[in-house]
Amino acid sequence: MFWLVTCAALACPNLVGFSAAARGAVVTARPGAQAVETTYRAEQLRRFVEAASQRRVDVTGIGDSNQLSGGDYGHDHGFQKAWSDQFGMYATGVLPVSPAGSFGVSGVHYNAGHAFSSDQNHPALPAAYKQLGLGSPEAGVAGSGGFVPAGGSATNDAAVYVRSVAPFYDPMSTLAWHSTFHRFPDASGDITPQVRGAGPAYGPNALKTYPTITIPAGSGRVDVVQAIQPSVWAKGAGDWKLSLYDYEASKTGQAGGAAHGKLFSNWQRIENVDRTRGVAYSTLLAQGGKGALHAASTLKDIPDASLAEWMRQETKLQKVGQADAMMLVQIEHGGNDRNYSAPSVGDHPAPSNTGAGFRDNVSAIVARLRQVWGDAGYDTRNLFFAVGPYHVQRDPWTKDKLAEFETGVMQLADETYNLAVVRGTRMLSAQAMYAGGYYREEADDAHLSRTGYEAIGRLAVNQLTGALARDRRGWSDVSSIAFDLDQDGSAFAPQDLVLNNLTSGLTVSPEDISVWYDSTLRELKFTFPGLPGNVLPAGNYRAQLAIEDGSAGPYAYEFMASPVSAPEPSGIAMVLAATVAAATARRRHRRYQH
Repeated sequence: MFWLVTCAALACPNLVGFSAAARGAVVTARPGAQAVETTYRAEQLRRFVEAASQRRVDVTGIGDSNQLSGGDYGHDHGFQKAWSDQFGMYATGVLPVSPAGSFGVSGVHYNAGHAFSSDQNHPALPAAYKQLGLGSPEAGVAGSGGFVPAGGSATNDAAVYVRSVAPFYDPMSTLAWHSTFHRFPDASGDITPQVRGAGPAYGPNALKTYPTITIPAGSGRVDVVQAIQPSVWAKGAGDWKLSLYDYEASKTGQAGGAAHGKLFSNWQRIENVDRTRGVAYSTLLAQGGKGALHAASTLKDIPDASLAEWMRQETKLQKVGQADAMMLVQIEHGGNDRNYSAPSVGDHPAPSNTGAGFRDNVSAIVARLRQVWGDAGYDTRNLFFAVGPYHVQRDPWTKDKLAEFETGVMQLADETYNLAVVRGTRMLSAQAMYAGGYYREEADDAHLSRTGYEAIGRLAVNQLTGALARDRRGWSDVSSIAFDLDQDGSAFAPQDLVLNNLTSGLTVSPEDISVWYDSTLRELKFTFPGLPGNVLPAGNYRAQLAIEDGSAGPYAYEFMASPVSAPEPSGIAMVLAATVAAATARRRHRRYQH
């Protein structure tokens, strides 16, 4: 690789330096080829990522208040969108039938009304049934079990609302609603599924009422499936909801006008039957104010049978044998852990607010899930873990502590299998986070805006797919552009670099750029976490640094980013490369400008 630098600070006749207020003048500028090591041990996730381009797989999220945040976003939204944009979404995640609040994520919405007349805390529900859920109020997607007592009925809210923008929803495809009911030896129950409009396209009208489904008395569980044919969507895509009773019949006392007890269920999903590959994303733990210590402790407290049933719900739509089911667990902790000095709960206890303690708590999470996964009959070689990226905050001390946690869990990745680390401290700087509007608000950098969650999700998935790419044709190894300044440069933002690929005619989007300033060296550096492999595509470039008001500044230089030597890919690598390329093309209209 070489650079042909036709504009450098001291050697180029058409170079024009400038000094912007509170920005400083450029002394020198140079592209860099040192790898930006954001992802550690990504190779350990290769089988999962490559499988996502060929078949159905599932991703599970474990995190703090950032996992489900703001009512309708959080990492549950950001990562769902990112995985779906890259590989497509074949179904919703594992969702509660009786949610404990009103929220919506990725086009699937819940109201606090509940589809059932009560929940798992009803005194008439036997204790054994209460243990069938995850138990912790912070486990699962803000919800719990739904119960209708014997002789009771429910004409409550819908079980689930779906917006037309939901990634799994396609009016040309057959959908299927799935739920599991636990039977009672002394009584049966029944539901009458009904699809109704819930928005402008279909109004509140009934679109399809299905035959009543009886849950017979007995023991064990019954998996219920209701297919929803494309003919339901006569006007194309629209917002809709699914209820467990016939609303019209409820007004006249006819059959089907209520869900009748005895009924008890915990989980539901909606599947796009026609999609044979892609990802579905579920939240397992969303524990506000907590860290990896609490996640590990909670998982230890959940009964094995309850956790195994949740894993079954997570993987049962993959349409493969149990031995071939695959799941990736994304652990999004590192923000609250610095606040807890209690001993970690793994095999090597240490204060939880140290790198060693964080590593031990993550190890306990991994060990617990592997234990239940294996005991339930799944292959532990098909259970994968990604730790991070957790976002940086503006206080430098918090970044240093997060880096300490990352180092600790990187040591764990060296000692175990199927675990990789995506380092938030290397992916986006606080400077770039603030400039992009990624923090929730000026005074709250502990939480993110919707845009911030989407950015973290997109960049994190790009880190994994880029690090694992076999097809690197068209890549260069230019991983950064650095400017040495003669004054302070802490006010620069990604938008201040205008980077044109003169060969392709494309401009690199600020969404794909991070900015870092070293006050000791007075070095301003731009990196590319949103581009495959964190490097520029090969080509001739013009880089311009903007002036104070954000318009293109007079400082400019040109360089050549030569292509790296890359062998021809084959087999599954071609499928993954084509999938990633297609996803990039779908996003290009909003990420690049001609």
